[in-house]
Amino acid sequence: MKISPLKTVLFILGIVGGYFAADAIFGSSSEEEGAGNTSGTAVSSQVPEGASQNNSGSDEDPWGGDDTPWPDTLVTVEVLPIQTPLWRTAKDTLAVIFTMEPGWHIYWQGKNDSGLFPSVTWTVPRGVRVGDLIWPTPKRKPAPGNILDHVYEDKVALLVPISIVRGGPLGDITLEAKIDMMACREACVPESARVSVTLPVVRGSEAQSSDRNRIPEVVQTRKKLPRPQKQSDGLAVTWEDNLFKITAAEAQKLVFYPKLECSELANPTRDAEASGATLSMEFSPPVNASTQVEGILEVQKSSGTTYIEVSWKGP
Repeated sequence: MKISPLKTVLFILGIVGGYFAADAIFGSSSEEEGAGNTSGTAVSSQVPEGASQNNSGSDEDPWGGDDTPWPDTLVTVEVLPIQTPLWRTAKDTLAVIFTMEPGWHIYWQGKNDSGLFPSVTWTVPRGVRVGDLIWPTPKRKPAPGNILDHVYEDKVALLVPISIVRGGPLGDITLEAKIDMMACREACVPESARVSVTLPVVRGSEAQSSDRNRIPEVVQTRKKLPRPQKQSDGLAVTWEDNLFKITAAEAQKLVFYPKLECSELANPTRDAEASGATLSMEFSPPVNASTQVEGILEVQKSSGTTYIEVSWKGP
């Protein structure tokens, strides 16, 4: 895949700048700050002093030649319960909500040509179980030089399963999360945030009802969560030399989002999106028995859009 010299220089500058600033960024929130914040709001990292502007000379660039500084906080994070109180022995869900500054984005947990997706490290009381992040379908973000990333912009909620085991804690519990991520525009800046939230836990027999928190970002995330493939989806696949073809009856547009486990596409910018009912993708190295197609297939029809988890093996 060819990468433009400009993109390469900007990306390297972002990584080098982030390297020298990493201690300042990742150390910007102390353990005491994270533990003391029980409201569910974020303790976000700050852009390091000396990295607040560049001199690109572009009036349209928010960190361009007019000496406009970067925002102090590029990504704000908060953790919110979707249901309160939590019931002991029941399965519940938390929402980790990321709010990006205009023009900035974070990355999906899939194949990207630049940038790293967020990771969350939890500190929870004994008897509390927190699962893996659940990711909604991202947005394709092509760039000059045949670069393709899959990102979230503006706001996004990642969902987290949580459960309290039998014999686990009752009353108020405090959960702490350390989030490491990379915020990118033309260059990338590593960011870190520490967030804590205190939630009530009751026995199921004591809970008269639970309040469902209607969080707009969660509503949008659930609309874009991929579901398992069903026979009724009517997907047909064929292998023709080095081409893999997916056909979905009555589809007006198909988009493929490759997961980390997916074999390398020769040209994802060109091949992973197509108008009509058929999507053709070329692989590099060429298709063989070990080729693995793993990802999310977005199927747009006149009746609506669906997001389907797909998995196919080579011929």
